[in-house]
Amino acid sequence: MVKNRTAIWIGTVILIAALGLLACSNPEGQTTSPPPQTGDPDKVEVDFFYESDNCFCLDLAVEWVNTTILEDYSDEIENGNLSYETYDTRDPATKPLMDKFNASKFALFITTIKGDEKTTWQVTSIWLYTDSTGTNQELKNKFVGEIRKNMDKALYGESR
Repeated sequence: MVKNRTAIWIGTVILIAALGLLACSNPEGQTTSPPPQTGDPDKVEVDFFYESDNCFCLDLAVEWVNTTILEDYSDEIENGNLSYETYDTRDPATKPLMDKFNASKFALFITTIKGDEKTTWQVTSIWLYTDSTGTNQELKNKFVGEIRKNMDKALYGESR
């Protein structure tokens, strides 16, 4: 009887841990990267979908996205080369935009605009580096690094 309880307890712990990892992992299960680009775009648009009132690790991810874009790219926002919009996926008014982008409840999209040509990609690689503790600086650095890599590629191509 004790062996069965131990096995059930261990199984329950493993199941809970696995569900926690799934909740804080890559929602799409894929990684996309920016397309090759020649020359700087006329404009870059960033659309970030998030779900308010979520678990700690995803709230932390929202903070990291907002801080990285708004602080590291403030000059680009100020001069009009970059627009940044956030959308709470719990808000029913966001549904049409989610459909337009085919967005999950946590998704970061970058669109480059050059003349009449628009190229959009989803940055999914950041979700590999969420931090459930808030203390893992290496995960934060990788998460922010993925955002910066994609933003720099969108804004400056290979020229930076």
